[in-house]
Amino acid sequence: MKEISPPVRSLEDAERRIARLSRDYAILRAINAAIVRIRDRDELFEEACRVVVLHGGFRMAWIGVIGASPADPIVVLAHAGDERDFLSRVRVILDRSVPGGRGVTAAAIAGNRSAVDNDIEGNRALGAIRDECLLRGYRSALALPLRADGNPIGALVIYAAEPGYFTREEVRLLEEFAADVMLGMAFISKSREAEYLAFHDPLTGLANRARFLQRVAAHAGADSHRSFAVMLLDLERFHSINDTYGPAVGDDVLRAVATRLCAACPADEPPARIGADAFGVLLAGPMAWRKRGGGSSGSSRTRSQRRSPSRIPACDSRRRRASRGIRTMALTRRPCSEARRRRARSRTTRRSPSCSTRAT
Repeated sequence: MKEISPPVRSLEDAERRIARLSRDYAILRAINAAIVRIRDRDELFEEACRVVVLHGGFRMAWIGVIGASPADPIVVLAHAGDERDFLSRVRVILDRSVPGGRGVTAAAIAGNRSAVDNDIEGNRALGAIRDECLLRGYRSALALPLRADGNPIGALVIYAAEPGYFTREEVRLLEEFAADVMLGMAFISKSREAEYLAFHDPLTGLANRARFLQRVAAHAGADSHRSFAVMLLDLERFHSINDTYGPAVGDDVLRAVATRLCAACPADEPPARIGADAFGVLLAGPMAWRKRGGGSSGSSRTRSQRRSPSRIPACDSRRRRASRGIRTMALTRRPCSEARRRRARSRTTRRSPSCSTRAT
């Protein structure tokens, strides 16, 4: 039996190691699946913590980011597992001179590398944090830095119920997990940026032509019965400004025009840049237009903004002029086919008065 025991123990150790690695790879598969379907940062962080606890069998996991200053505590964004108010009772900061800064979280962020504490019970430097950990069954801790452009912005902290749990191999796999989480964050940021640029002008921050046409189409849709007006403004001699003073001054002019249009337009219908030197304004609602050529209240505000002096020192104010055109539309509740028939009958009556009949 003495000769058989060592191989049996080795086999048991190998089986435990295989089971642990299988859990770790299950974590990687689950987070990769989450990256594909999730498009929100907070939701991704919540799912990452949930995956670590559910598939990894850890006691608790949480994600926090750096505060505004080193003296501020780490801001917790997500957590999962047996937390029991741990994060509300413990103040984790980056100052290593106090107990709240002597744990793995501050070490991982300050050193920009993984930090392990495989014996929380024996780490007296943690102070009251040690007691809170032991009360909830946290015996080992691992903190993984979360990086943006190579710089740490926060940490993923994982607690295990066994002392000495985090081996080198375990840490290496969980580092890959943290890298996948930040890859998902980068993907979400790029997706939001692409979505923003698809409908906004990057120079002025206004809606672009595609977004403006969508808004006009929405107001002109069959389900809309509000009157509205479309006003277009074109900057005169804008190309001469670019040629004379350079593109940088031309960009300043465009931004100044955008600022004035935003001040003149209602918040729910901001202006749009629809061309290189053209802007569009959608004026919706009953006060957006007047039947008898008086102009719209919105166009009056735009005209006053256009006439007030601007301060762009490098550019002659005499060169900065704009022309405008406005088109009003009154939508009716009658179906289009009925409206067309009424107009056709009206034209026929005017052209052929002899054809009209009288009721007897």
